[in-house]
Amino acid sequence: MFGAIGQRIQQNAQNFGDMMIHVGLDPDTLPETETAFARAIRRCLWCSHSEACREWLNAKEKGDRAAPRFCANATFFERNLAARPALRGKDTTHRGAERPDAALLAIGEEWNSAAAEYDASTLALDAAEERLEDLDPTPPEALFERLGDRAMGLPAARLHHGGRTWYAPVIALVRARSSAEATTAEARERLIEIISAYDAWYAARAAAEEASGVWFAAARDKAAGERVDALNARLVSTPARTLEGLRQKAAAAVWAAGGIAQLEAKLRESGQIDAMLAMSIIRDLLTADPEQ
Repeated sequence: MFGAIGQRIQQNAQNFGDMMIHVGLDPDTLPETETAFARAIRRCLWCSHSEACREWLNAKEKGDRAAPRFCANATFFERNLAARPALRGKDTTHRGAERPDAALLAIGEEWNSAAAEYDASTLALDAAEERLEDLDPTPPEALFERLGDRAMGLPAARLHHGGRTWYAPVIALVRARSSAEATTAEARERLIEIISAYDAWYAARAAAEEASGVWFAAARDKAAGERVDALNARLVSTPARTLEGLRQKAAAAVWAAGGIAQLEAKLRESGQIDAMLAMSIIRDLLTADPEQ
């Protein structure tokens, strides 16, 4: 439910900005007061005609100078269009140059680059892990428990994912037991066989990991993820004052969740950075500076 409302608010915000362009109004030169403009934005954000408005906008040419009659702000647009000629001499250069969302958009540029790098690093890590699966050596038979091992007092073997029991998880105990005075010659020989097999297998695994590039890929992916997390936190804490800034936050929220549908599902969970981003967007939509 919340995800549907958030989508509608985001669509309505875009509709309002596009409607201003279509009817030929500039928010920097509106004769209406800030309060009147803020009321118009709120009416649009909570409007139930999102789809009809978008269809109308897609069918019209810019500069039609008239809003559809079902639009809750139709009279608002008409009043401002009627009064617009009187403001042609007004100097708006300073206001237009302020770029109220400059800080947020600068963070957004960093975020766009970081998100692209994180996507690329994740793909690279997946590819490296696939290479490792192909290169990873099969554990030698000597590492697996044999009939008679327990009778010789060898350390208890652990379950392998293949269903058999093996000594790799308890290799430290195997090494310690091999030098124990109470160990029989037969048991010591078997323990040394296990240790030699483990050391050779471990070295082969290390070589496979090096060849696959998995550790480099994992380090790159970790660094990329940490950079995105840091930028997400900065996006959350930096207020948006324009639709451009709000859209940057919306893009971050949708990306973090993996899509619109996933965002709605994740909003039901707590403590997620993407949920915080979505809530930040909603708060900003309700408090954004109407003069920008």
